[in-house]
Amino acid sequence: PDLSPQEGRNVELGTKWEFNGGKLAVAGALFHSKNKNELVQDPADPTVYTQVGARRVKAVAVSVVGQITDALHLSTGLAYAKTKITRAAATTQGGVIQFSPKFTFTSWVTYKLPMGVTLGGGARHVGNSVTSSNVDTSTLTGIYRIPSYWIADALVSYEVNKTLSLQLNVNNLFDKNYITSVNSGRSRYFPGISRSALLSANMTF
Repeated sequence: PDLSPQEGRNVELGTKWEFNGGKLAVAGALFHSKNKNELVQDPADPTVYTQVGARRVKAVAVSVVGQITDALHLSTGLAYAKTKITRAAATTQGGVIQFSPKFTFTSWVTYKLPMGVTLGGGARHVGNSVTSSNVDTSTLTGIYRIPSYWIADALVSYEVNKTLSLQLNVNNLFDKNYITSVNSGRSRYFPGISRSALLSANMTF
């Protein structure tokens, strides 16, 4: 109850353009976010905290979503973020924010063929990230860095009739091994889902 509220400020400048009669949207944005009044632990006495911490994120994001043609649909987006701890204990001041990859990307495209067949495919990418904000990484134990990864997905669907369609989704098409997260002690990691398939029947009435 004696602490002041943590404060956040976000400034965003964005633009959006529509094409193909409004069926396709291209958007972009610049972000500048800052948090202050964060708790900082005294390295000499772990029981003592001061509320002087601050961190910031500078980022840019771009997306393209909509119909390229009547048969081709695209949804894609990418983001680049630069993080920094601007005020903290000496061990973390100037470091980056943990679990914050610089670059992320996702894309999904579908194409509708004649006779009710639709094919789809996509890719997901997450860049490198770290599990600790410490500037000096030589003293860290356990898993310090989460490697980047690319994942591919695929889809095929078939319209049996006006009310019934069958769809097969395959996630992680190439069975890529990757890490999604690490526990707080950096001693265990959580693997991403291996190749999996889902066959579904969709009915409309």
